[in-house]
Amino acid sequence: MDPFVEGSLEWSSLEDSDLGQLAELRMALEYFDDPVQRLGLPELREHFHAPGANPGMDAVVGRDKGGTIVAYGWNHLHGSDVGEPQIWLDGGVHPAWRHQHIGRGIVEWQVARGQEWLDEAHAQDPAVCHVMLSRYVDEKFDGYARMIEGVGFTPRRWYFDMHAQFSDEWGHSQLPPVPPTDGIQLQPFHPELSEAVRRAHNEAFAEVPGVHAVSRAAWEHSMRRHAARPQWSWVATMAGEVVGYAMNCANVQDWDSLGYQEGWTDRLGVRPAWRGHNLGPALLIASMRSFLDAGLGGAGLGVDTINPEGALDLFESVGYESEEMVVLYGRELRVDGASG
Repeated sequence: MDPFVEGSLEWSSLEDSDLGQLAELRMALEYFDDPVQRLGLPELREHFHAPGANPGMDAVVGRDKGGTIVAYGWNHLHGSDVGEPQIWLDGGVHPAWRHQHIGRGIVEWQVARGQEWLDEAHAQDPAVCHVMLSRYVDEKFDGYARMIEGVGFTPRRWYFDMHAQFSDEWGHSQLPPVPPTDGIQLQPFHPELSEAVRRAHNEAFAEVPGVHAVSRAAWEHSMRRHAARPQWSWVATMAGEVVGYAMNCANVQDWDSLGYQEGWTDRLGVRPAWRGHNLGPALLIASMRSFLDAGLGGAGLGVDTINPEGALDLFESVGYESEEMVVLYGRELRVDGASG
């Protein structure tokens, strides 16, 4: 398993026992590159044991002559049981091993592995005839963007990371007032509402291009992950029916680079029939109150810029400011091997 640079590294499948070394590689990458997204050992373990994960086939690691992992590529399958399948690409090369075309070789392997997965899935279910490969790239990584474009990927979506840092003397009185919600109730999230929130989420994003429905298994896995903070999360209800939600988490691995502890709104949505009732701002302000009560120093979220002006206005109105931008690149594979 060495399709990259002949003789430079020894390649093998990713195993559970490799995750500690992989976390060390991620630390080196993050120190050198300062990426928007950071992954620690807990997150890597969650990916390894996620429902449907097959890292023995979908991930490779490259070792130097001393046996240290200095490069990796990992394909994460999502959405195969609800909606269209999608494969998210992750990977990296230690700074000391760059400029040897290893990164390009990893991506080419990931594309080839994606094609293998698609052909196998199509043989079992002829309805599966294409898959989208996706990769997030920080806007500042020009070299990587050019490389991945050279392997057939094109930019599909843009995301802003937005943050609202609390000052030391902040309390609830310093937050924007909760706007009137026309009788719709805000309440803390409770596990009994989890399935109703999942259905509301899928309905809220059903018409957004490129967004896939979240299966029950994937949702339950996300609720159990290391970063999940259901106790900081909120739902909007009307007559006992969930009409909006803000699901929050703690990306602890980002706190050192931020310089403060931050609550992160991972999922925010309002069902179409209930939009126009100030639920978005109300749910965000409720979340910020939870973050303050937990002793955190700020709030953050990611904004899809498919409609940037309206989206940014909403979040800026409650105190968020846009900072870094991430570009989502994609390449479609088809059963005949042709890509789009």
